[in-house]
Amino acid sequence: MKYFSVISLIITGALSLPGISHAVSAKDIVLKGNNRGAIACASCHGEQGEGNPRANYPALAGQPEAYLIKQLDDFSTSKRENVIMQNFATALSVEEKQAVSAYYAMIPSSTRNKMPADKITTRMAEEIFYKGKWSQGIPACIQCHGSKGQGVAPYFPAIAGQHSGYIAMQLHFWKQDIRKNDPQGLMKSIVQPLTDVEIKALADYISALSITGQSR
Repeated sequence: MKYFSVISLIITGALSLPGISHAVSAKDIVLKGNNRGAIACASCHGEQGEGNPRANYPALAGQPEAYLIKQLDDFSTSKRENVIMQNFATALSVEEKQAVSAYYAMIPSSTRNKMPADKITTRMAEEIFYKGKWSQGIPACIQCHGSKGQGVAPYFPAIAGQHSGYIAMQLHFWKQDIRKNDPQGLMKSIVQPLTDVEIKALADYISALSITGQSR
C-alpha cells in the first residue's frame, strides 16, 4: 500500500507542475485565463475575437491558427515586445497556445467599418493594396497577405477587417523598428517609404475590407 501511495503522490505532484497540463479548454482560457498568471483573452480581445478598437487591441477572429501560435511564441521569447502579451504568453503551455489559437481561428471574421468617404485617399490606398508602389520598392499588400487580405500563415496575418487604429499602429511600429518579428526585416523595408497620410489611408481602407472580398 505504501508503494502505491508513493506512486500516487508522484503522479499528483507531476500533474501540478506548470509544464504539464490536463485536457486544455480553450474557452476557459479565453474567459478566465489559467492559474499560472495568464489573464482571460476576452478581457482585451473579446470572447468572439472582436478586439477593442478604442484600446487598439486587435481582432483575432479568423486569423490563421499557425500565425497566432507564432505570435504567442514570439511574445514568450521576446522576439515581439508587449509587456501584457509577453506575460500572458509565457504563462501558457504549448497545448494552451495551440488551443487558444485554434479557438479564435475558427470564429469567422467580420467587417466593422465603412469605406472612407474621401475617394482620393481611398483610391490611393486601393492602388497600394492591390498593385503596390514599385517606384518606391513597395509591393502590393496582397502579395504577402493574400488576394483578399486573408493572411498566409505562419508569417503574414489576416488584415482585412482589422481595426484601422491597430493597423496604423503596427505599421508605425515596423517603420520605427519597434516591431521586428517578420522574416528578413521585410515589413520595415516596405513601410519605410510610406508617408503618414498613406499609412492612415491604407489602415482605413483595409479595415473596411472583409476576407470574402467585399467591402462596405
